[in-house]
Amino acid sequence: MAGDGELNRIIKDLQKTVAELNHSYREQNLPVTDGSRELHSLCAQLEFLLQFDLKEKRTFFGQRKDYWDFLCQGLAQRRQEHEGVRFVTSLDKLKTPVGRGRAFLRYCLVHRQLAESLQLCLLDPESLREWYYARSPFLSPQRRAEILGSLYELDGVTFHLALRRADLDIAWPMFSETLAGGVKVEEENVEVKKAVEEDEEEMEEDEDEEEDKDVEVDVEEDVELEKDMEEADEEELEEDEKELEDSGRTEVSLRALVSRLQAELGQQEAVSRALASRLAREQRRHRRREEASARRAQLRAQEAEALRETNTFLGQALAAAVAAGGLGALAQAQEEAQRWREAAEEQGARLAGALAEVAALASRLQDCQTALAAAAGQTDTVEDNGVSDEVAAVEEVLRRALELACSPQETPLDPQVEGEPNTATSMAMHLATLATAAQEEARQSRQQLQAQQQEVVRLQEQLSRARQDGERWASALQRAQREALEREATRGAEQARQQELIRDMKGRLLELLREKDALWQKTEGIDTPMPSPAPRDVGLCTRCHKDFRLLSRRYNCRLCQGKVCHACSVDVGKQGRCCLLCYQQRHPQAT
Repeated sequence: MAGDGELNRIIKDLQKTVAELNHSYREQNLPVTDGSRELHSLCAQLEFLLQFDLKEKRTFFGQRKDYWDFLCQGLAQRRQEHEGVRFVTSLDKLKTPVGRGRAFLRYCLVHRQLAESLQLCLLDPESLREWYYARSPFLSPQRRAEILGSLYELDGVTFHLALRRADLDIAWPMFSETLAGGVKVEEENVEVKKAVEEDEEEMEEDEDEEEDKDVEVDVEEDVELEKDMEEADEEELEEDEKELEDSGRTEVSLRALVSRLQAELGQQEAVSRALASRLAREQRRHRRREEASARRAQLRAQEAEALRETNTFLGQALAAAVAAGGLGALAQAQEEAQRWREAAEEQGARLAGALAEVAALASRLQDCQTALAAAAGQTDTVEDNGVSDEVAAVEEVLRRALELACSPQETPLDPQVEGEPNTATSMAMHLATLATAAQEEARQSRQQLQAQQQEVVRLQEQLSRARQDGERWASALQRAQREALEREATRGAEQARQQELIRDMKGRLLELLREKDALWQKTEGIDTPMPSPAPRDVGLCTRCHKDFRLLSRRYNCRLCQGKVCHACSVDVGKQGRCCLLCYQQRHPQAT
């Protein structure tokens, strides 16, 4: 089995062969026949690529399938019926799939359908994997594109091939067979040229006939020129239509881009609106919590002031009782101190509850970590004032309690009076502990407030970035809309220009058609002089004088009505075939 290196070499040889065929056709301006060496190389290389890494399949009767069966299946999936398949199927003399495949390739070359038909067979990847292994060049997109690109170049080359050959089951037609007969044809062409010169000398005597011929040649040249111009106009029209289609596709892509940008801008606007609404809700929630904190701070300040007054009154009452020295007054002072002590404990309990509420409020404030842009400064001012009032009140209570605990006490008169200063001292120490705890809570609240301020700054930055993104998308959308409008205006002007050009082309085409009709009407009365047929033997070619065998192809020249063989005749399209002499007379540039 051939390797990848040999496969690449075959593909390059195929491209080289196609280039040589194009070059030879452009230089000689003659159709490619079976005598072309490049044609034989092209057919062999193409058959090698079609058979490379082909899976072995067999029919119900055991006959091995070839690329002909693959082509039939591929075309049947894409088209209901292919003319080439129908033609090859009608050839009863071909018995093998290889011969039918070769006949199909030759048919496609003659009718300029080779690249198109092969591409239709290669469109389905599942069908390709069903018929070929992984090393096939048709399973590689790059190699498949190279092969099809080369074959599409053959659409501009004319092939004149014998489509009903019976020897395709054995091998491709050899170019040496046609070349061997071509030497004799050249020798006979020399004699034909001499006869043509003698005929021209005789024809010079008849001036009227010569003038008619000149007129006919001029008319034919004018008709050919008009045909060329019509083909050029049709090509220009096709190019204009392609440009219009390209501009339409560009317009569709621009509209899709604009719609996508609009959708993205809408999403950004929706996100911005959601952030704004969320920020407003958080601002209202923070304002309510701030008012509640202010009320609680005011209540704590009032309770601290009452506690401070109570402690002062207790100290004064205790000092007065000690100074008076009376038991009744002392007992009364103790009762009064007991009442005030209970009241102080109640106030302390209320203060502890207030501090617990402050701690709960601080924990709830930790949940407010979203956008607080507009209320940041106000929040700082209010919270700082509330905390500073609370700290001042607690510090004042602590200072008064320490003074009360450290103030000099007089010696008690009896054991009953002795326990009273200790009770006041323990109460002062308890108050100092509460004040320290309150100060610690205030410090923690201040730290939490700083963290919330940092979170607010971060959210403000995110909001600013979101706004910048929205502005950038809006500017991009505006720029895309401006470009789309400019392109649409340019495209409208271009379409108007192309429509005007198409109208001009149509007018010119109508004028050419009118001129063509006029020229055809002028040539209706001109009779083409037919050379008198020379006496000839029916069983011999009038040019090379070869015997017509049973299977030899013979043609009647449509101009001189002489019987000629295939080598001495030239195909002139739908009008049939003519002999070399008549063809050279009608086409002097082909000699």
